[in-house]
Amino acid sequence: MMEAILKSFYTFRFKSKLRKQEDAGELDKAREEEQPYAKNLEQASHVKVEQPIQGIEKKQIEADMDVLPNPESLQWGPLPEQKPKLSPVEKLDENYLTSSFFRYAKDQSHRFDNAPIEYVAIGLVVSLASLLGNTVKICPKRYDKTWSESVNLWGVIVGSPSKKKTPSLKAGIAPLKDLKLRKEEGSFDFVINDATYEAACIKAEVNPRGILLFRDEISAWLTMLEKPDKAQERAFYLEGFSGGQYEQIRVTRDNVKIDNLTVSLLGGLQPSKLLLMLRSRNDGTNNDGLFERFQLLVYPDHASYYVDKTPDGDAAKKVNSIFTLLSEISDPQSPITFSFTENAQVLWDSWATDFKRKEVKLDEEQQTVWGKYPALCAKLSLIFELVQQAESFEGCQNFNIREEVNLEALQMGIKWIEMLWSHNRRIHNYAHEYRHNDKTELLLRKLKTIQHEPFTGRDVYRGGPRGLRYASEFEKAAAELVRLGCLKIVESTTTNHKKKFWYYKHPELLTKWVV
Repeated sequence: MMEAILKSFYTFRFKSKLRKQEDAGELDKAREEEQPYAKNLEQASHVKVEQPIQGIEKKQIEADMDVLPNPESLQWGPLPEQKPKLSPVEKLDENYLTSSFFRYAKDQSHRFDNAPIEYVAIGLVVSLASLLGNTVKICPKRYDKTWSESVNLWGVIVGSPSKKKTPSLKAGIAPLKDLKLRKEEGSFDFVINDATYEAACIKAEVNPRGILLFRDEISAWLTMLEKPDKAQERAFYLEGFSGGQYEQIRVTRDNVKIDNLTVSLLGGLQPSKLLLMLRSRNDGTNNDGLFERFQLLVYPDHASYYVDKTPDGDAAKKVNSIFTLLSEISDPQSPITFSFTENAQVLWDSWATDFKRKEVKLDEEQQTVWGKYPALCAKLSLIFELVQQAESFEGCQNFNIREEVNLEALQMGIKWIEMLWSHNRRIHNYAHEYRHNDKTELLLRKLKTIQHEPFTGRDVYRGGPRGLRYASEFEKAAAELVRLGCLKIVESTTTNHKKKFWYYKHPELLTKWVV
């Protein structure tokens, strides 16, 4: 607006005087006076450039350069690893799953160009957990039966976009879709993908066994939950993990009352998005237990190669039959309550005692995850017990459920805890060592375009990309690179006694680091 006003003002003054002088026969004089008006007009059209200030800055820079060190004289250490090496994790094999589930997961993952078998396994286990929901429970303790657990689970698989996360998750959830197609319309319709908070409440109300939130890429959902106006939605899912009565009261429509809100969750996540979630948790922004609920969180190794083979139809058929059989457990109002067999109970008591002893030696961050594993172990053991019973079922007889979890199922559950803890340590170490924030990634890209050295923050954020257009954003990114030894900072004092900071790039930064 100001630019247009100034331009109109100088144009009007110049043309008015020109007409007057032309009328008076003083055309030559008017031409001589044209230059100052034209200069004013040019300054008006570039009012943001502030030419006089630039001149002062140029002199200041020249003065500073006389006292600043030469880039070649700086001493640099070796560049750190751009991305830390991942700590080892336990690999899932036939000892972690029942025979039918392992055969199916192995076939599916192998056909996806040898994708990690953990991806399909997590999908299978969470899908079955959502089908069972709160129709079954387990009491892990021998005498205290006030502690019971339903089997809903939250599972997230971590990997880059090329790791076949989406087809693996879809293979894991395929038995649910097959069940929905074969049953009458409206039954087993408890999977939601992109639902509002209100729609999710209604879906949970009409599905008393529970609901499953399935997103092949869950980062958008996590970002949405961080918004201040989504606090109620965040609370809905947090409470849905723990279970219990939930009521939504609204003035403009009918109230929604859920006797036992039960939510399972399944999705994929890229490592960079996982880092953002962990940083948000570590700085206290969203440290409300959401991350700890992602108990089936895996970040496996991946050795991809091309595969083209015929699908194992018998394996898929067997898994579908297991889901169908277990879907007959359908009374969440009177859930079947399981306990351990005697030999399984002995193992549980010994394992739980030792587990608690180890917990006191962990730091606070580790305890927040470790402390939830006993309940998870009991849930997984119950799921594997039911799968084993369904595997051995003969179609000519009634499916009578034994309300005990045997030793083999508990041993599988314990092995899963060991595997999941190794993945949790990998993710924790990865987040601790790879601390690049999103601003730092933007700064690294911007540095490729800055040819002179040293440079200032203004060289970066003036005309910088979104996310790096303010001094505070630059300072956050630069501080990280200074800490890592990728930048050096030198302080100078301007003529008006203000501090000014100059930055030097590590000579190997843009050649050895992938930007």
